[in-house]
Amino acid sequence: DDGALDALAFEPAIAKGRARRARVAARAEALGKDAAALRFATWLAASRSFQLRMQAPAGGGGASGATTTKTVPVLCPVLDMINHAPEPNARMVVRDAEKDDATFAIVAEQKIPKGAQITLAYRDGAASSVDLLLDYGFVPNKPPAGADRRLLATHRDELAAPRAAPPTAP
Repeated sequence: DDGALDALAFEPAIAKGRARRARVAARAEALGKDAAALRFATWLAASRSFQLRMQAPAGGGGASGATTTKTVPVLCPVLDMINHAPEPNARMVVRDAEKDDATFAIVAEQKIPKGAQITLAYRDGAASSVDLLLDYGFVPNKPPAGADRRLLATHRDELAAPRAAPPTAP
């Protein structure tokens, strides 16, 4: 609800959350579906997905051979149970990403002791704390330094300004 968004007390996160909510509501209306149900389904799928980066022909293809990187969300049952860590001990490898039957593998980056948790860096470690909160529902214990530094530098003035308390429920 809006109260939960306002409680974030960080305007970029609030704006991003409201924009996402508006896109889902517009889509629900266009489909004649319940907005709350579609919002839940959208969050559920987004929170379990990986962002697959792959090369695609630039400008719709052509003979130039130029490529661009595009990001596609993919669902990987079971692999989605691996937790995030800013310094992961494994990485996800995608084989034949351009094919419909691509395969995914988890590759250890170091020796992982028996019983230790396997971890990945969600979004290749490029997500800010705001992205991780909105997409996966958590704020990391150790914030992603580079992404958060860029985010804070962009919004430094509004963070320094006093902020009114969020409205309270009647």
